[in-house]
Amino acid sequence: MVWLAVFPIVLLVISLAGDCMKGWPLPLRVLGATLMIVPIVTNISEPAVRTVVGIIQRSRLRRELRARPRSHCPVPVAHKCKETEI
Repeated sequence: MVWLAVFPIVLLVISLAGDCMKGWPLPLRVLGATLMIVPIVTNISEPAVRTVVGIIQRSRLRRELRARPRSHCPVPVAHKCKETEI
């Protein structure tokens, strides 16, 4: 699930800012990209993906619950066991 949040942002940042950072040394390019990517992923992308996945999971669960055959007793009755005397 994290990959779904991270990959599009990394792709977007590299495609938009990659040309600007061409002449930079590799550690500086990684730092620059990280400074742009991490706040976007943690504050926007990852919560959005989590929300969408949650909506999908809840709708699937509701669909599965509706498809189950219903029993005539909606709530299971707990049976009390009699304690045996020793």
